[in-house]
Amino acid sequence: GMDESFFVSDKEMDTLPKGKIAVPYHEGPDGSLYRIPISTLKLIGPQNPAGGIMSTTGDMVKFMKAVLNAYSNKTSPFSKDILKKIWDPVSVIEYDYGPTKDMDRPTFPVSFTQKGYGGGTFTGFYRGYPIYFHGGSSHGHFSYLTFLPAKEIGIFSVLSGNQLENDCFYIQQAIWMYALDLFLEDEQWLTEENVCKFPEGWLVNSGRSTDPFERTIKEGPIPNSERFIGTWVRPEFADIILNGTDDDFKVGSYERERERERERERER
Repeated sequence: GMDESFFVSDKEMDTLPKGKIAVPYHEGPDGSLYRIPISTLKLIGPQNPAGGIMSTTGDMVKFMKAVLNAYSNKTSPFSKDILKKIWDPVSVIEYDYGPTKDMDRPTFPVSFTQKGYGGGTFTGFYRGYPIYFHGGSSHGHFSYLTFLPAKEIGIFSVLSGNQLENDCFYIQQAIWMYALDLFLEDEQWLTEENVCKFPEGWLVNSGRSTDPFERTIKEGPIPNSERFIGTWVRPEFADIILNGTDDDFKVGSYERERERERERERER
């Protein structure tokens, strides 16, 4: 099993043995990297991705093998029905969405397109092969998981450092594109000479920025908050319930209402 994995809520981060967790860093306005206390990993909030699981590379290899075995009808704790729920697109992603736009021939060396979003996984194509992928970040960490099941390929990569979204995405993307080409034995268009410049040189508007990350937060009550109060439904996620008043608006009173309803039905 994945014995080295655990939920953030079950551990005191500062008590973990040294060397058991990558040190998170963040780039400050002066360009220097600053160490972030491990305890900040508990501050993501009640909507932690995957319930707030922390894992290791070794355990993620076990997970990828289990997923790929299920796809190939080999022994696995998962089934193809589960993969179908995770991988089948529930919502459509526009062609020009985010940093992946324009990554298509003839302006780009290979075709990488996003198709949609399933039960927690992006779906798309790389060099014509269906791929399934997702990334995520916390305070000073950024990870990416990519599957190309037709060739039984799984790639897991992690970074420790600045988490500017587009820059991290491009770095992770360069890693798994380079690795996929190696496994597929296709022509290497990313090389040791140009990989650190990716995607510059291929995309006109790469979205990369050298400016310090800034976020403007407007303080004070939210006017007419009743417009937002209620249950917001997205088929790929649990329902999100928002409640409160203009002075005390609970953005993210997060409840997995559908799961609770199913539990009630089973109890009946």
